[in-house]
Amino acid sequence: MLHILNGDAVVPIFRKSAIPGDLAIWRELHCQGPTTYSIGMQDFRTIREKFLEEYLDLPYGFYGDNTNSQLNKIRTSLSDEVTLWFEYDLFCQINMMVAINFLIQIRPSVTIFLINVGQTYGNPQWYTLGQLNAQEWRDNYRTKKLLDKSAINFMQSAWNIYCSADHRAFESIMHECPSVFKYFPLTIENHYRRFPSSLDNLTDIQRYIFENLTERSYRSERDVLRGLIQDFHFYGYGDLQYKAILRSLSHFIEFEPDQGYRLKRKFTGKIENGEVSKLPEMIYGGQSNKEHFLEDFITL
Repeated sequence: MLHILNGDAVVPIFRKSAIPGDLAIWRELHCQGPTTYSIGMQDFRTIREKFLEEYLDLPYGFYGDNTNSQLNKIRTSLSDEVTLWFEYDLFCQINMMVAINFLIQIRPSVTIFLINVGQTYGNPQWYTLGQLNAQEWRDNYRTKKLLDKSAINFMQSAWNIYCSADHRAFESIMHECPSVFKYFPLTIENHYRRFPSSLDNLTDIQRYIFENLTERSYRSERDVLRGLIQDFHFYGYGDLQYKAILRSLSHFIEFEPDQGYRLKRKFTGKIENGEVSKLPEMIYGGQSNKEHFLEDFITL
């Protein structure tokens, strides 16, 4: 059995669980930046490497040393069974979709099992793999779900849409979403919320940032990042991503390393048309957030 884990942080507890099998780590964030349908090919690697270097300010060679090395481990694995370990948030769910498609593209006959954590029946609290102890990892492993042909086909369709230039097409398949992907419908709704509202030209994260900063005083970087991670836990973004989002708003926000962030001018509740061009563009797969408003996807 090959296990694909959602991050390096859970490797120690996975090893402590003594679950048999080899492991690889999914070191990517496909929920941001451009993608192509054929995963792991040179053109895919080129656009991902360029995005990660430019957007997250990662050093040259990071992709090859950290991401591609793990993809090669998956590619060369002799196991014909793979278990995917992912969480409920958008970051994990998009990576899960890519991992499934990568496996099918390189080895169509592979048997894939899925473990998704987030909520349990009767408990409204959200939880992550990192919060589970070794016994709970073993318990989850015993209840892993086999991805049948219909589940695989659904994720192939979803990935095709994600790589396309119009994500409204998700609406045509979401009623067919297999129950094994219980968090994926919520992921797509949260994905839509990454598009700006026509009411104020802001995404939900941008709006939160503007509403929680003032032009009068600084808020420490630690405080700002902690608030974003807690209040937008369903995105699953980390420090690097939120720092990149804050950098992309440099026309509106100033940053002092020893003081933190503050607005350059008072926020009046809306970004006026003359300033909209200063808001950053983000590509999600094949879709630009400059091409649609949130209201094109969701009726508020």
